[in-house]
Amino acid sequence: MCRRCSGAALATFVGFPKQAVEFTHGSPTMYHSSSTGRRRYCRQCGSSLSYYDENDPNSLWLTVGSLDHPGEVNPTEHWYATDTVEWIHMEDDLPHYPEYPPA
Repeated sequence: MCRRCSGAALATFVGFPKQAVEFTHGSPTMYHSSSTGRRRYCRQCGSSLSYYDENDPNSLWLTVGSLDHPGEVNPTEHWYATDTVEWIHMEDDLPHYPEYPPA
């Protein structure tokens, strides 16, 4: 789903406590991408901005590419690592999970 919603070979998110996030330039459009998932997009340009899941009500995941300073975010792990396109090779020492990481 992330690949289709982002329009890219993979999507990069950073998680924050939901209460700590405030959109300061307008109000994003919400799309119900699954029974529990909600994605938000910029009303003007259509850029993907965030992901929220009702099963994790205290977190909001922001797309790293939409941040003012995306280079300041360092990856810590790879989710859905077995579901990548065949030409992506994540050859680093970060943890790789086939789906969500264990709780």
